Amino acid sequence: MNSDNNRENAPRRSDRPKKPNFTKFATSCPPQSSQQSKRSRPVANVMVTAAENHPEIVPDPHKEELIKEIKKQYLQVKQVYDIDVATDGYDNFNLALDIEPPLEVPFVPVPEIAPAEPNCKNSIAKFSNGKKVTKLNVTLFERTEALPKMTHWINTNINIAGKDQLFLNNFPYLGDGDYDDAEILKELPKLFPEGIHGNVRGWGKRINDWLLFHTCDPIMKQHGWKSPEELERLMKIMHELFPQKGSTEEMLNCYPDLIRRYDPENATFPAGLYDENGRIAGHFSPEVIQHANTSLICRRCYTVDCIYHPIAVTENDAHVERRDDGRMPEIEEACGDFCYKVPTADGIVEWSNEEKSYIDLLLNANIDNSCRMAQFLSNMDYSKTCKQVYDYLRAKEPLAPIILDPNRIDGNDRKLPGNSTEARNKAFQRSCKGILVNSRPFKSCKHSGTCSVENGCSCKADGIICTKFCACPTTCTSKFPGCNCSPGTCDTRHCECFLASWECDPDLCRGCNCDGGDEQDGRKLCKNTNLQRGLIRKLFAARSEVAGTGCFSADDIPEGEFVGEYCGEIISHDEGERRGKVYDAHKCSYLFNLNSAQTLDAGRYGNIIRFINHSDNPNVHPKILVVSGEQRVGFFALRDIKSGEELFFDYEYNLSKKKEYNFIEKKESRET
Repeated sequence: MNSDNNRENAPRRSDRPKKPNFTKFATSCPPQSSQQSKRSRPVANVMVTAAENHPEIVPDPHKEELIKEIKKQYLQVKQVYDIDVATDGYDNFNLALDIEPPLEVPFVPVPEIAPAEPNCKNSIAKFSNGKKVTKLNVTLFERTEALPKMTHWINTNINIAGKDQLFLNNFPYLGDGDYDDAEILKELPKLFPEGIHGNVRGWGKRINDWLLFHTCDPIMKQHGWKSPEELERLMKIMHELFPQKGSTEEMLNCYPDLIRRYDPENATFPAGLYDENGRIAGHFSPEVIQHANTSLICRRCYTVDCIYHPIAVTENDAHVERRDDGRMPEIEEACGDFCYKVPTADGIVEWSNEEKSYIDLLLNANIDNSCRMAQFLSNMDYSKTCKQVYDYLRAKEPLAPIILDPNRIDGNDRKLPGNSTEARNKAFQRSCKGILVNSRPFKSCKHSGTCSVENGCSCKADGIICTKFCACPTTCTSKFPGCNCSPGTCDTRHCECFLASWECDPDLCRGCNCDGGDEQDGRKLCKNTNLQRGLIRKLFAARSEVAGTGCFSADDIPEGEFVGEYCGEIISHDEGERRGKVYDAHKCSYLFNLNSAQTLDAGRYGNIIRFINHSDNPNVHPKILVVSGEQRVGFFALRDIKSGEELFFDYEYNLSKKKEYNFIEKKESRET
């Protein structure tokens, strides 16, 4: 702790920017790990890809001068930081003396729960030393087989977008077995382009968010640096000096947040839309009001702050509106005495900016009925009658612009004439020449004109078809058209979706009832919507007949029926190669190749399907299906499966891999 003289000369809290009241240093990077998929690429290809994605850095001629400047600034800031940390305890202690003691919390007695009676037997045991026999009462417990060992995992019923770990935090523990640790310790670091945590010491000084900002901010202002390139140059050197803080990319991503925390006067904040009472503070356009909705709501699953679809995949997606199927009926009769349908002599009323903003917002949502608008305003504590809303709309002509998103696609445009579905199917077949490629990830195209390589269509360049999220016109012949089957018949090759390994889409298909919620109206449900409905058979995990824990069926499953979806993290092939090295060492595998660029890993996140073991005589098989422009893995029964039977599928490993994993084939006990 510093002396009293140093404490008197130190600048006080009011004389310098406020810093956090903690001394914990954020020096760790996000943890992650590694494996080889069932059909993974060789390590050499992964290394070539990693080298291409991380080219050599151009030498900086002024690098040494900048390093000296950073070190000098850091030492100055660190001295101020240490003094402030030393005095924080006194400040908080004196502040706590003035705080009244908390209210006394009444004691709540906890009811005692009687312990469960163990399933055991009592008996008498005799012990003899040759001269004396001793009898003791003993309790006999039934011997229970120990559960198989299992690594920790988190349950998820939907696929999660995983991140690439380019930085190895620690070498994995592989146990005390006979595995050749030297081999994996030699190969594993080569797969991480940004090196190993702790392998590079750097300057050897500690740093946290406060020190990072107050070291970089004066240097940025002194040199007048404002461009992203200049900030990246500075952060690259900061990463070399403080590698334990994180990668260069992580420092770059967190710096705008540091500005908002420690220098709010120079930070950029969005305009305040609401006042202290939660009301709209002015007349704003629908684009401004709904900016948070359009930026935070995923355009694929309509989830706020979606963790399933990264922005790199959905940035070009069109905003697909649902069809107006009449679920909100029009109000035919007058809604009250002051309805616009009742002739009255209402005078001119004043409209506030907040009310005008809400009217524009409702018009943007395709709600133009005066009665419903008046009901909405009354719910927001605004007193406007239906007649007043009607008069305002008539005087407001032309109406406020409705288009919020330039990529917006009206759901009603998909209501095609009776014979147009067949015509679109023929046009689609001519466009793709009868060949449908599902082996690549689907990323929406966004360009002007028709879909062609010359117009910059990414779908045409990658040799894939357009999905409903592409910003091209709905009349695009390269866009998947859906089917026009009867309800309950989409499980044969006569269905265009089933034939293409696509699940039926409520936004594309007509007639098959793929958007129906139940069969109460007498119509059968579509049989090609298992994954999007989240269906799964009743399954349970127990000790496997071949290895570890297995997945068993709790019901009879007929042949060809859907069993469940294989869920996990969607990662790149490079990340799958890194995780695969560790999985191979543990002689386990949780990876599926979804397409040419993505792998599905159920090692850390997954569902009960992850426990299905390998067999050369499987009773279920996986099938990759496209659901709303995404590849997903579903399991189907190869034959009739009885209740209590363990599920198996063929991992499709070669002979050497099977010997390495030492697979044990299940003994066949079924009657033939």
